[in-house]
Amino acid sequence: MFELFIAKGYLWPSKGRLSLSLIGVISLFLISLIVWLLMLFFSITEGIEKNWLTKLTSLNAPIRITPTDKYYNSYYYQIDSIASDSNYSYKTIGEKLISQATDPYNSNIDEELPFYWPKDNSNDFVKNAFLSINKLKSKWPSIVAQDYEIAAALVQLRMKQNNETNFLTQASYISSFTEKSGQLLKLLQPPNINDINNLLLTSSNISSITQNIKIEEASINSASWQIPNSILKNEKHLLAFTQIDGNEIPYLIIPVSENDFNDVDAGELRYTDSKIIFTINETDYIIDETTPLLIDRDVDCIIKNQKIDSLEISINLQNKIINTTISINDINLKKIEILQQFDKEPLIEPPWVYYIEGSCQLPENGIILPTSYKGSKVKIGDKGFFSFNGITITSTQEQRINVRVAGFYDPGLMAIGNRIIIADQSTVHQINSTTQNIALDSFLSNGICVWFDNINKTNLIAKDIEEELTANEINQYWKVTTFYDYEFAKDLMSQFKSDRYLFMLIGIIILIVACFNIISTLLMLVNDKKQEIGILLSLGAKKRSIGMIFGVCGLAMGIISCFVGGIASYITLLNIDSLVNLLNYIEGQQAFNSAFYGESLPKEFSKTALIFIITVTPLLSLIAGLFPAIKACKVKPSEILRSQ
Repeated sequence: MFELFIAKGYLWPSKGRLSLSLIGVISLFLISLIVWLLMLFFSITEGIEKNWLTKLTSLNAPIRITPTDKYYNSYYYQIDSIASDSNYSYKTIGEKLISQATDPYNSNIDEELPFYWPKDNSNDFVKNAFLSINKLKSKWPSIVAQDYEIAAALVQLRMKQNNETNFLTQASYISSFTEKSGQLLKLLQPPNINDINNLLLTSSNISSITQNIKIEEASINSASWQIPNSILKNEKHLLAFTQIDGNEIPYLIIPVSENDFNDVDAGELRYTDSKIIFTINETDYIIDETTPLLIDRDVDCIIKNQKIDSLEISINLQNKIINTTISINDINLKKIEILQQFDKEPLIEPPWVYYIEGSCQLPENGIILPTSYKGSKVKIGDKGFFSFNGITITSTQEQRINVRVAGFYDPGLMAIGNRIIIADQSTVHQINSTTQNIALDSFLSNGICVWFDNINKTNLIAKDIEEELTANEINQYWKVTTFYDYEFAKDLMSQFKSDRYLFMLIGIIILIVACFNIISTLLMLVNDKKQEIGILLSLGAKKRSIGMIFGVCGLAMGIISCFVGGIASYITLLNIDSLVNLLNYIEGQQAFNSAFYGESLPKEFSKTALIFIITVTPLLSLIAGLFPAIKACKVKPSEILRSQ
């Protein structure tokens, strides 16, 4: 360690022992190590919490406005049940929003109002609620509101795996698709090449796939592709082998490379006099046009042109370039570009979730599943149905709505998110209107979602919404709830807050313990430098100046440790994936559960943690340096000089 004493403008170089310097270096190293660990820990935990909150609020919205009991008991809601214009059924918030009449009751054709019903109220609770939210756009430009509806049903999916059909049946919540929310984009996962291959196998409309992908790399599937006989007409001679059944040749196998023959006797395949001739052991065989010509293994191809259901390709077959056209079903996709972003409505709708100018679009009969379904090998393109009991006049019958998987979303850690399937709003409404015997939590069944960019402003925006509802005299019909108070998330939010304070307290305690090294180092330094201190005091240096020297030493050690530890933590965060891969290799399994930590650990440097560390560490180091400073001030020059 280097020590410089500053007093009266003079520099006094340190003459301490090597062991003292080593102790100082160790102290710096320990504090830097603790700063590194704390910065790394706080940055990762804060990133994980932010990731959880993003997933929670993207799916469930940071604010939900739900009807109160007074809303359901009001004339405004109850009148639909006896009004012919409402088909004698209660209307959802979405239906109320688009209905032209606030009061559908017609006294000429509808039954008489019950005497105990509340009196007529001309206030349109739903339309005015949306007007109240839209008024806040001047203050909160990013605010968006949309009604939601949730039903319950049994979902059954059919999955084709290795030429076998498997079924998956699960009871689930079905949530309406909220296309107005741009936040859903944060959760949706793009289709991958396995999904596209599955679509090519299961879809009856191949053009909806091929029109919306660009195939960059592919290989020929040797198990399904048969070489067209026409490729031999260009005077190409190819080596081949077969098993001859009498005078019949059932098939011919053409190796991709001449080195693939091994010990098999090869014959020559050629086109002569408008006939395909196969010559082996000096015997000629005429090959019928129906005889399959196969390749012995998959081979990469060069794509020249992509059509709706075929590709114009070029392959290298036994060092000969073969140009041909091949069906999409006869290739294995290796690298593709999947089109999801469109400036206008695509000519053919893709069978997956797509966007038009940032607005999310769900294909017909499409549903979006939580990523937990991938564990059951569900892929985009798998088909199935929603099953629910429909109430008729005389009985209850099973009803089904056909669906197909159009995408996956990451629900995060929330337990309820893993059971929610996103479907078209008309589908959800059909289930709810038919199965009125299913009781859902009032918070879940119907309401208004409110999204905005900055979830840190949630409480402020919720307060503004309540004030607008009060101004329109409809606040008693609506309950405004922030994500902090969601029943399925309240405990977790509380735990986040408690953990944050607990970790901060633990961090301070660890730093205090580390700073004891500064105290011991500087106390040893005071004992080692008593002679120099005595000389300085005898030359007129003030005790306050001597004390400041050791206090500044403690502060300097804290600042240097902050700098070293901060740089180390920043570099570690940039390479966190490599560190995780190393841990996975050591443990022989996934070290961090993706459902809890996400697909990868956060890499963002925490500004809050940085402010906390650069404030607390130098302060504690300065306080630690005060104890040796006080001891240095008590040194008596006369006693020190007489003892020398």
